[in-house]
Amino acid sequence: MGLYYKEQLGRRLYYMRQLQNLLAMLMSEIRFGRATLPECCRKLSGSMPEPIASGLSDIYERSGVQNGEGFFTLFITGMRQCLSKLPLLPEDVEAFLWFAEHEGLQDGQLQLKMLQESYDRLHSSILLQESQEKKGGRLAVSLGAMGGLLLVIVLI
Repeated sequence: MGLYYKEQLGRRLYYMRQLQNLLAMLMSEIRFGRATLPECCRKLSGSMPEPIASGLSDIYERSGVQNGEGFFTLFITGMRQCLSKLPLLPEDVEAFLWFAEHEGLQDGQLQLKMLQESYDRLHSSILLQESQEKKGGRLAVSLGAMGGLLLVIVLI
């Protein structure tokens, strides 16, 4: 159990870093490629791990259909759906989606500022998680080993 708990902490940190990389790539595509956010979703879906990649491609496909929903609404619902399959806490998802909750960002510079704010929020969560992983991971493995020893002693 201790090793499983430590692995879950590591997986959470891995996916938080992937989301941070996604935000950095979105900023780069907007800044240098002058791409729109739907185009960014299409381009970046190939470089992300699953289920993030399929979520991005699904968002791109649904953004092409004129059903009255705005892109940010599609992005939030699509990413919430795909991120719910990952070992992330709700506050991690909220930090990532912070930029998308400010609809009406048509200006590229304002989009970049909001993406940077989401990046910074996620970065501070990652730093906190890294310190918790070091402490909590060692503690979990130690408690798991001691629990196993106690079980062996009780069974003997």
